[in-house]
Amino acid sequence: MLMMTAAALEKLGPRARQVQPIFITVDPEHDTPEIMGRYTNRFSRRILGLTGSAAQIESVEKAYGVETLFRRTEAGGYVIDHPSVFYLVGPDGRFISELQSEGGAGDLAARIRLRL
Repeated sequence: MLMMTAAALEKLGPRARQVQPIFITVDPEHDTPEIMGRYTNRFSRRILGLTGSAAQIESVEKAYGVETLFRRTEAGGYVIDHPSVFYLVGPDGRFISELQSEGGAGDLAARIRLRL
């Protein structure tokens, strides 16, 4: 997802300045602000990584209808299943559109461009 986000920003060219990509963790117990910053910066310095308390993350999940499933692995770790969806939100904080990710970076950039 983040690789596609970074590629879509490139395809938007100068219009990318009108977009602030945000990646919100669904694992706040693990993902500290430092971890999120390092992770998102691997893809693009333009992507803002956010974390918060478990209650804050749960509130965002409920607001956007995001369902996550934590599954334990045989090795003792865990895997998190969650949707790969982009949510386009306006500068005023209002929801604009849900954008699916199956079309690739070019499709994502085109869909964003239509709404700028």
